Amino acid sequence: MNVFSIMRLIVAVPMLLLFLWAQRYWFLRLWRFANRIESRVPRRIVHGLTVFGFGLVAAALLAVFFSGRRDLVWRFSGMMGVVGLWITTAFLSWVVISLVSGIRLIGRRARSLLVRAPDAASPAAGNSPNHLPLSAVQDDVRLDRRRFVQAATALAGAIPFGAGAYGFLIGRHDYRVLQLDLRVSGLPRELDGLRIAQLSDIHIGSYMSAAEVRRAVGMANELKPDLSVITGDFLTGPNDPLATCISELARLRAPLGVWGCNGNHEIYADAQEEAAELFAGHGMKLLREENAEVSWRGGRFNLIGVDYQLAAHWTHSWRPGARGDSGSSLQPGPLPHSVRSRFV
Repeated sequence: MNVFSIMRLIVAVPMLLLFLWAQRYWFLRLWRFANRIESRVPRRIVHGLTVFGFGLVAAALLAVFFSGRRDLVWRFSGMMGVVGLWITTAFLSWVVISLVSGIRLIGRRARSLLVRAPDAASPAAGNSPNHLPLSAVQDDVRLDRRRFVQAATALAGAIPFGAGAYGFLIGRHDYRVLQLDLRVSGLPRELDGLRIAQLSDIHIGSYMSAAEVRRAVGMANELKPDLSVITGDFLTGPNDPLATCISELARLRAPLGVWGCNGNHEIYADAQEEAAELFAGHGMKLLREENAEVSWRGGRFNLIGVDYQLAAHWTHSWRPGARGDSGSSLQPGPLPHSVRSRFV
């Protein structure tokens, strides 16, 4: 077991326990709701569904955290997508509700320490027919405050569910093209007007199907770019369908070719070499600490690709050949997955 595996385990176990505790909160509430059902058969059905649901969620969490069987996530992408949505939104909602409850508890303790209200009204007020006892007024205030806090807690807890549902049903399908005019100091006149299409962070899997990747590729091709680049994170983890993803990305069309680089998730999945081989098999080029000289309308520039920076620290994969030509006629064009990467 290497250092990375130990660090991952140290992070994974507390995170798993937190996610399971959040699920316990929701399924326990569902169980208590079922206890209020008077009819015996429906009550047992809801109890059974509660146990099954908790078991399914726990199995999904264990599979994601420890088994490495992300092929199951892809194979049952529809079901696992819904389960993943529930796990995420339920966890965030539990966090929000816990924060609101914690603030409420702190406020209650602070009031009990700082405020000492009398238990009864003064004799004059108590004998007046036009005044209610102070204790009755305080009870009404507490009841109103309790109702407000309960409503605020319910609203705060519903926000993650609403946002998650919107993202799952609408937001993740709302692809948009962002066109930018990049001004490059010292750019040769011949390279003015070069059109580059960039796709990044595909993460094919339960939330990104092959059909969705094909759709994104089609949108990029409609722009008629001169050069297409794909800047990493083709997958999320081991056993995600990397070959399927790159096969769909191979549909990209550009006169100057399709180029790419690895992202951090290719490192996590130990798929850097496989990605490079798949790129080459489809006539594309994955740049790994190397550069390629590209010519366009008489102008030349270096396209430089680097692996995600963590690879430099863990695999020591820097190579002397990664340094580009320093000739003044060549304009460097770095191709990293992260803007925090260093260029050579």
